[in-house]
Amino acid sequence: MKGQRVHEYVVPFPAPDVWGVVGSLELPHLLSNMPGVHRNLTVMGDGSVGTILIFLYIAGWPFKGFRERISTLDHANRVKDVDVVQGGVLNYGYTSCRTRFEVLDLDDQGGSTGTSSTLRTTVSFDIDENKAPQNAVEMVALMQMDAVGKAIAKYLVEKKSRPRKLAGEQSLEQVLSWPVAPVWDVYSSLKLPELFRRVFPDVQWQGDGSVGTIFTVTLNPGPLPSYKEKLVTLDQQRRIKELDVIEGGVREKDFTFYRLRSQFVENGPNSTLFKINIRYELNASAPTAAENMKLANIRAVSMAGDLVSDYLKNQTKGA
Repeated sequence: MKGQRVHEYVVPFPAPDVWGVVGSLELPHLLSNMPGVHRNLTVMGDGSVGTILIFLYIAGWPFKGFRERISTLDHANRVKDVDVVQGGVLNYGYTSCRTRFEVLDLDDQGGSTGTSSTLRTTVSFDIDENKAPQNAVEMVALMQMDAVGKAIAKYLVEKKSRPRKLAGEQSLEQVLSWPVAPVWDVYSSLKLPELFRRVFPDVQWQGDGSVGTIFTVTLNPGPLPSYKEKLVTLDQQRRIKELDVIEGGVREKDFTFYRLRSQFVENGPNSTLFKINIRYELNASAPTAAENMKLANIRAVSMAGDLVSDYLKNQTKGA
C-alpha cells in the first residue's frame, strides 16, 4: 500500500533564510533538540547528498531510533529529500519512507510579500500490509511536522537577534609520509589525546571517543586559557573528524563559534594528505574582537600530524 501525507506551514521569514536552515545540517540539529522527541543525533557526512543522519529517541516512543540518508539536495529549487534506510518505521511494515522538504516563496504562490515562505513537507511511504500493524499508517503523524516549522521560525528569530559577527576561515594541507589507514586509525581514536599529553600539561576526556565525547585540554601559560571541545563529526568512510570548542580557550576571547575539521586523503601507497580547516565566528560588537581574531591559528593544529608521524615511526622501530 502506497501513501502520502502533505503538510504546509507558513514561516515568517523569506525563503532563502528558511532554506539556509532546511538545506543544511542546521535542520537535523534542530530536530535533535526538540523537547520530548530525540535524545541524540549522529551525523556521518557534511550535509551533502549521501550524508547519514542517525536519530535516537527518548524512552516511550514506539521505536528507539532510525537512520536516514540525504538523497536529494537541490539548492536552486530549495528541495531536500531524506530516506529512512534503517530502523524506525522500517521495523513496522514500511518498505520505504521518504520525507521531502520544499521551501516556497509566497510570491511564487501569488502572495503579496517576500517576507514569508511556506515549508511544505511531504512524507511518501510504501507499506507491506502483511507485515504491518493496524496503526502503521498513523506512525507518519508522529513526525510532528507542525512543530518542525515552529522550531525553524523560533530558531531564525533567535538567530536574527544575535549580535553581528565576524567570521573567518583558514585551511592548510600537510603531507605525511605514511599510508592513510594507520594515520586515520591513530587520529580517529583516543590514542590522539594520549599523544597530546606529550605537548600539553594535561588532556582528559569524557566518553569513548565517538561523537559526543568531550575533551578538556590544559594549556601551557599563554594568551589562551584551557578549554573544552566536543567531537561533533566522526566519518569513518570519508576520514573526517570535526571538533567544536564549547568552553574556555577562544570562547573566552570573543569567539562564539570555533570548529576544527580534519580530513585524511590517500596520496599514494605510503603518503597521506592531511587537510585541516578551521571556521570561526566572533562577536563583532566586542571592542577586542578584531585583535582577538588573530588567535585563530591553524598552524598550531598541524602539530597533530607531527605527533601521529612520530608515533608511527616509533611503533615501526619497536616492531
